[in-house]
Amino acid sequence: MENIIGKLVEEIKEHFKSKGKYFKIFSEQRTRIEDWFRGELLFIFDKLKQEIDKFKCEYSECFDGDDRWKSVDLFFEQNKTKEKYLIELKALLIGKDRKDNKRTLGFYKTGISNDLIKLEKLKDYKRYMLAFVYPGCTEEDIKKDIEKIIKNLKSKLKPYLKDKEKFYLYEEIGNISEETEKASLLVLEIK
Repeated sequence: MENIIGKLVEEIKEHFKSKGKYFKIFSEQRTRIEDWFRGELLFIFDKLKQEIDKFKCEYSECFDGDDRWKSVDLFFEQNKTKEKYLIELKALLIGKDRKDNKRTLGFYKTGISNDLIKLEKLKDYKRYMLAFVYPGCTEEDIKKDIEKIIKNLKSKLKPYLKDKEKFYLYEEIGNISEETEKASLLVLEIK
């Protein structure tokens, strides 16, 4: 994993250690919290400002000569290397929603797939997806769901890829909060 992304993951884990009560309330209310997650990340990126430059939230641009604008959740440039990073965010409620429908990571495969396809097209950047998964599930369940999503992506991505094997996912699952085992962070890397 890239050094700056590894540092970001560590900062996220540290930042969320005191947020166990939040996760409990979000889980009890069965609510999606992507905007809250993005807001918390703003504080984390502010802490990292000596290592990153040109940070932008909700970054839009015409990428790769495409006439259509594409929007990405986060953009930054690493100070030392001048490499540019794009990050898509997800907040994924696992368990039952407000209507008592069961949600697994696979429930979100269309949204995850669409964001990964968008990132795959943006070749001049380091590209990641950060997913905040709560109340959570086992690492085994997440791996199984990710494998299904990858299988689905391989057929969808063929038109966009010259080399099928170039697209792959990297995952790191960690416990964000010591107060509860119900939240984890999933990092997907597009190379």
